[in-house]
Amino acid sequence: QYYALAIIFLLFLSGGVALWYIDRIRSLRTLYQQRIDLTRQLLGDHEIGKSHAEWSENRNSPDIAETKLGFDVLYAIINDQNISQMGKHEEQALLKVLPMVDANLSAILANASSSLTPKETFFCLMEYYGKSDRQKAHSFCCSDQAIRSTKSRLNKKLDIEQLRLI
Repeated sequence: QYYALAIIFLLFLSGGVALWYIDRIRSLRTLYQQRIDLTRQLLGDHEIGKSHAEWSENRNSPDIAETKLGFDVLYAIINDQNISQMGKHEEQALLKVLPMVDANLSAILANASSSLTPKETFFCLMEYYGKSDRQKAHSFCCSDQAIRSTKSRLNKKLDIEQLRLI
């Protein structure tokens, strides 16, 4: 008799847990649906129907691949990796994500007296992050003389001291 009572008790207990679980799932689904409805109201129904291309175009947001490329370039610069083969495409991706990372640095680069080459832009980031001339030469795969030459040309376009003071 005790075994039968124990089995009946366990059946009631498992049934109660199952009912609680089903109720919990229903409440979470309701909460999820409410949040979706609220998001749709905030975004406006007319924007929900737009295609992804129109959405990205209207928001002026870079696509995911370009954003990832920008962060990959920044990671390579910070971690002294080889950036000698990076060019204009990588520079543009980096300049699109840089305001998200550091708005002051982005503003300094935008205020250069003339447009910067990709190498000069990367040089500015290295200077900003406190890289030595030896580390810069290693990343660019060039000599110390080439780094001094780049620094000299860059000083004519931008005050490098601004980068060191930030």
